[in-house]
Amino acid sequence: MRRSGVPEDMAGAVAFPVSGLSRFMTGTHLPVDGGFTTL
Repeated sequence: MRRSGVPEDMAGAVAFPVSGLSRFMTGTHLPVDGGFTTL
């Protein structure tokens, strides 16, 4: 994304795992790096 991340960029990644939307997820690696790494 060619920019530094800000706290707002992290908010969704932090909120998702603790929400009900992730109730069927286990053992997930969730990089939040603007696409810097690819798996």
